[in-house]
Amino acid sequence: MKKAAPPKTSPRGPLDKKRAAKLAKEADAHDPAAVDAYLDAVPQPLRGSLQAVREAIRKAAPQATERISYKIPIFEHGGHLCAIAAFKAHGSLVVMNAALVDDVADELARRGLIRNGTTIRFTPERPIPAAMVKRLVKARLAENTARAA
Repeated sequence: MKKAAPPKTSPRGPLDKKRAAKLAKEADAHDPAAVDAYLDAVPQPLRGSLQAVREAIRKAAPQATERISYKIPIFEHGGHLCAIAAFKAHGSLVVMNAALVDDVADELARRGLIRNGTTIRFTPERPIPAAMVKRLVKARLAENTARAA
């Protein structure tokens, strides 16, 4: 009988994407509890970093709804605002507009954060500042509002 392969791990512990997806699916993707289930499956300290980004998004857009889409938490109000995701060695904030990420490129570089298109990567050691998250989310709110008008 074959031995089961050990779970993939990182220096921060195992990241069980299958478990996160299963918990999120069981909670109903349109239920904010699905986002809680997703985050519960992420090991510390990355979970804490993602929760801090989530709180900054909620403060910038308290009227936004959150759900699971494409197997990651997404925030919406008048369209997609942003999304967050967990990976083995980093978290990501997906802003949905590359021009907004380009606008903060210098600040990201000074902080040692990596950007790629619409995505900003961060780690618990190099967190994305809450003020930057709020600024980006408010800009996305303004874009969605203008598009709806």
